[in-house]
Amino acid sequence: MSVSSGWSPKRGASPVEFWRRRGTRTRSSADRRFPDQRVLCLAPFLLLAGCVGGPSDERERERERVDTAILNGAVDRGDPAVVYLEIGYGSCTGSVIDPRLVLTAKHCVIDERTGRAVSPRSIEVYTGLNPSAGDGLRVASAGDIAGVRLFDEGWRLDGVDIALLETGADLAIAPLSYSRNESYPAPGDPVVSVGYGQYDDWSSDGNKRRGSGVVQDNYGNEIETTPITCYGDSGGPLFDAQGNVIGITSRGTSGTCSRGNDIYTNVGHFARWISQFASAPVDPGDDPGGTSPHSETFTGRVARSPDSERNRLIRTASDVPSNARNIAVRLTGDARDADLYCRFGQDPTISVYDAKSDGSQSTEECRFDAPVRAGALHARVRAYSGTIDYRVEITWDE
Repeated sequence: MSVSSGWSPKRGASPVEFWRRRGTRTRSSADRRFPDQRVLCLAPFLLLAGCVGGPSDERERERERVDTAILNGAVDRGDPAVVYLEIGYGSCTGSVIDPRLVLTAKHCVIDERTGRAVSPRSIEVYTGLNPSAGDGLRVASAGDIAGVRLFDEGWRLDGVDIALLETGADLAIAPLSYSRNESYPAPGDPVVSVGYGQYDDWSSDGNKRRGSGVVQDNYGNEIETTPITCYGDSGGPLFDAQGNVIGITSRGTSGTCSRGNDIYTNVGHFARWISQFASAPVDPGDDPGGTSPHSETFTGRVARSPDSERNRLIRTASDVPSNARNIAVRLTGDARDADLYCRFGQDPTISVYDAKSDGSQSTEECRFDAPVRAGALHARVRAYSGTIDYRVEITWDE
């Protein structure tokens, strides 16, 4: 798991400005600090109060305009499945991973006012070397995008910076294969990134470029590499040596692209979620783990009042095996807030549990690398406000 209070999404050309601030990333029990992380207002095409209203003098001095490739990358006339996304007045990069699916970053396609997906009608998809200069082909016009899928609605981005664009018809582009294993890649592995962003810290020409780097760390839901990308590359693919998509360009750790490492969303961590929307089978990519997924789903309703309706207890139909890995309990609901408590072997209470998730959002998640103890996995859904129709999915790999 990773947590960061600083952000620097690698967006495309946009009127939105960003500021830098210090942030902290946490993985497992160890802290890893990334100074001077870039932070960007989320909506690519909106100048909202949150972006322009009343910043401190210090932030005002630090503001820099987001410009719209890969740092010192080679011009890329291939990779037709790496596409240019025009989103309102902004732009990002994406990857075609299914005849009707484009993989990109969540921060490219959410409305800052609501934390929800932007209108599909605001998005167009192009392929080619430089669509912004007319050297490209539009493969999905406004109105051709059938839906925008977010793994996690709301403003949270660290560790969940992933989205899918669904088209109403095939894109007629051979899809890329993608990883199904979050433990891959490993530190030291060579990687390649492709995108339409800046080619150095200050310059952009709109061309698609390729650049290479090395994996520094794998946090499970995110991958850190040496600096490869810059502004405009957000949402683009990180490839392994076999050409599988293993990451999604998310952000950098410094206000200057060449000075900080890159952070990518780990595609393997979200492979099961992606597969829900696939319209046709694709090559699963590199999956050295050989895991077998297990999934159980529960639905119901909780209400803040009366108290008898406030809690629902859930347990898996079978014990979680000792060899289970990547165990997740995921709660989704409507716009109101519910909390999640998880415990192995017996029901959790609001004070005794193995993990809890009680943020002010409609999506909560408990995650475990392995079983804490033998037995079934139990969960408590507790209403915090209003009445919530919930869905809980419990998954693990064996």
